[in-house]
Amino acid sequence: MIVSTLAMHHIDQVDRPAVLQEMRRVLRPGVRLLLAGFRSARAHPVIHPEKDHREVLRLFDLAAPARFRIESEGDVPLLCYVIAVRLAV
Repeated sequence: MIVSTLAMHHIDQVDRPAVLQEMRRVLRPGVRLLLAGFRSARAHPVIHPEKDHREVLRLFDLAAPARFRIESEGDVPLLCYVIAVRLAV
């Protein structure tokens, strides 16, 4: 299993698909991925004052194109998450 919590917002948007492809590469088919991040950069403007605070981190939009099957996604206070499984294809 790969668990990525509060890390994706540190990666430039253009590099995020490649990061997900690398996660997929190192996982065997059927193994899970958990991504969790801030629902919005607005949640922590003090931590990242240089960021565009209107950005919303869409974890689903990263995992699905990287050929992960989404098992669940949701929100908890300040955070969103996606649990996905690596597809064999």
